[in-house]
Amino acid sequence: MRALAAAAGTYEGVEDAIQEAFAVALQRSPADLRSAEAWLFVVALNSLRSQRRRFRLASRLRLVRPPEPHELDDAMRRADVISTLQLLSERERTLLVAKYYVGLTQDELARHLNIPRGTVSSAISRAAARFRELESRRSG
Repeated sequence: MRALAAAAGTYEGVEDAIQEAFAVALQRSPADLRSAEAWLFVVALNSLRSQRRRFRLASRLRLVRPPEPHELDDAMRRADVISTLQLLSERERTLLVAKYYVGLTQDELARHLNIPRGTVSSAISRAAARFRELESRRSG
């Protein structure tokens, strides 16, 4: 849950996305599954992105109210690492969390996030460099 919230930048919708990922796992998880945690992370992340797209569309059509802040969002914003992660783009956050928190390999990242294998390494490197730069600005 923390990994998904860190990648998304909020806890809003995370619980629903995780439940959806487990429902998908019960129906059609791959037979050659090597890392259940990584697979669930990617499925939940995709579910969360879909939820957000639907919500943005419904918001533009004024079919829903803006969400109330999730109670854990304030705690998440107080954490230094999370605060710095929130300054990154969604892609940078996702890559760093998936690599360093969830433990996906570069091959798994490429496969699950549909990024060319050659791009994964440089994208992680750039995201990590940007993270370090932002962190040094905040502490310095």
